[in-house]
Amino acid sequence: MLQFLKKHELFVGFNDEQIIRILPFIQRQRFQRGEWILKEGEEHKEICFFLSGKAESLAQDEHGYHLVEVFETGDWTDSATFLENKKRITSVRAIEETEVFIVST
Repeated sequence: MLQFLKKHELFVGFNDEQIIRILPFIQRQRFQRGEWILKEGEEHKEICFFLSGKAESLAQDEHGYHLVEVFETGDWTDSATFLENKKRITSVRAIEETEVFIVST
């Protein structure tokens, strides 16, 4: 996990000690096709780093769900709203078996 984070662009400039301090806040999880990884309206307390698989970001309106973005290996969910502690405005659902690191506050 440490090596993955050290290589990720979001952690450029972090030293080993700084990254080690956040390790207790990270979980590795696997989701099957169709499972919700994150849900719209929840407090935005997580960032997901996609280790494998594919997931879709979906926004919902009166007509149903609409595709916003597709996440693949190496991608991560929006960190800006995470830092602002806002409610999630989209849901993320696995398109295929997907494994992620979830960083939670």
